Amino acid sequence: MDIKDIKIAHLKAIMKNEGLSGNKFAKKLKTKTGEPLKPSNLSNYLTGKKEVLETLASQIIDAFPDRHYRRAYILGLDEYMTDADYANASWAKSLDTLKEGQRESVIMKNALFSLAELSGFKIEQNVPCPQDGDIEHFVRNFHAGITVSRDGKQVSLSLTDLSALEKKLCDWLEFELLHMMK
Repeated sequence: MDIKDIKIAHLKAIMKNEGLSGNKFAKKLKTKTGEPLKPSNLSNYLTGKKEVLETLASQIIDAFPDRHYRRAYILGLDEYMTDADYANASWAKSLDTLKEGQRESVIMKNALFSLAELSGFKIEQNVPCPQDGDIEHFVRNFHAGITVSRDGKQVSLSLTDLSALEKKLCDWLEFELLHMMK
């Protein structure tokens, strides 16, 4: 797959992530004059007639500031759609360097996010990826700003809420697995 195809695939992935059709997605993007992007222009990007460049990347980032979409992803330079995706991948590679409690915390967060997604929930963490690669900063703060949403409803969870939920999940999983081992 060449870079042009990667950019198209990433653009489609962002549209899917937003749950928007081409027309609705185009309306969210603003041109330099403040007008919505024409659906025909978006179609040209999606079919490869126009190349996804910095301008479109900026429009996407500006249209969805809470999503923390990464310019490098939009431009096909890496596979991490959001700052959180990049942080998760970066720190997953460094799990061995973390203290045991921190390691467990990162693993639990990933498990919780995955289970929630499988159940139709969306969990977003709004902790931007630190530029200096400070793993401990991320681990200390990844619970800050977590929002759970589904069907137009959402709730922000505190560290206490998340810890209680994680404990319940671990207890349930242990119970079920031990029951299966009998």
